[in-house]
Amino acid sequence: MKPLFNQSPPCRASVAPGLWVGRLLLFAFALALLTAASPALAKGKVLGVRDMVKPSWWQLSFLDIAEDAEAAADEGKHLLMYFHLKGCPYCAKMAEENFSTSSYVDFLKDNFYVVEVDTRGDREVTLPDGEVFSEAEYADQLKVRFTPGILFFNGDGEQVLRVDGYRSNEQFEPIVRFVAEEAYKEKTLHTYLAEHKAKLAASNPSYTLANKPYFTSTDNLADLPDKPVLVVFEDATCSECPAFHRDFLEDDYSRELMDRMTVVRLDALSEELLVDHTGKTTTPRAYAEALGVSYRPGVALIDRGEVKGIRDSISVLYHFQSQLSYIATRAYLTQSRREFSRARQKQLLESGKDIDLSL
Repeated sequence: MKPLFNQSPPCRASVAPGLWVGRLLLFAFALALLTAASPALAKGKVLGVRDMVKPSWWQLSFLDIAEDAEAAADEGKHLLMYFHLKGCPYCAKMAEENFSTSSYVDFLKDNFYVVEVDTRGDREVTLPDGEVFSEAEYADQLKVRFTPGILFFNGDGEQVLRVDGYRSNEQFEPIVRFVAEEAYKEKTLHTYLAEHKAKLAASNPSYTLANKPYFTSTDNLADLPDKPVLVVFEDATCSECPAFHRDFLEDDYSRELMDRMTVVRLDALSEELLVDHTGKTTTPRAYAEALGVSYRPGVALIDRGEVKGIRDSISVLYHFQSQLSYIATRAYLTQSRREFSRARQKQLLESGKDIDLSL
């Protein structure tokens, strides 16, 4: 009796070796066409990079601080050292606008002996005590992290003031007048600026502190949820605050980061009582001074009872969000600031996004 089904293995069509090779070549050709039709994602670009053009009236210097301070004093001036970085748009803009085209440039020429220091340079810098460093070493010793860094010295070569980061004409002029008047002998820069701002606020306020949905109202910074805290310092003279809200705080990615934080706005001229992040009773005005925040708008980033970052100058959105992200995500617990910044920059560029450093 014959089986109902053929129990032998099913027959398979025999394919000549040459035919298999042809099919593989055809597949490879089709894959190549598909790849050509779908090019790799173009990398993003860093935009807005600018090199500083040194103003013609700045001094040629051997970077001997004692000699430069003496030369400045002989002319009735203070020595001003301008720390800059190649490609830094903040350095280029401030050198151009504040030191070349501002309404008070003649005042600067009459009162300051300006020399420039490259934070990555290798020229020798001689300190008043005789120690010698390269420009880069000196900048590193001073922990110049935000360029331009601006140091002021008296005729004895003693540093009397330091400000870090770009300052607009409006906010830099009272600083240089503070130094030229030698007001530092009697009061701090913060006290001087607060007095200046209080007069402006009383006679000609330029900004009304507005309530925003992302602000948390509190007079106790030590009694907040266990989240990073963003403290924004404003006052009635803050002409740059509306743009800061519109372009920075209300940006979609900024709001995403701020959702992970408690955001508090303080009137930096206020004398109302405030409990700071350490539990100390103070005022917003005194708190801003204690933190070293004199720019408006100024920013302090706090987490777990410690100050983790300060922004006391004008910034572009990319740098603001990098600093905000570093604290909001608590990346600072596992990465250095430099490691985090480099990784974020690489990620953005490789995803095809441009980084705009334009001011």
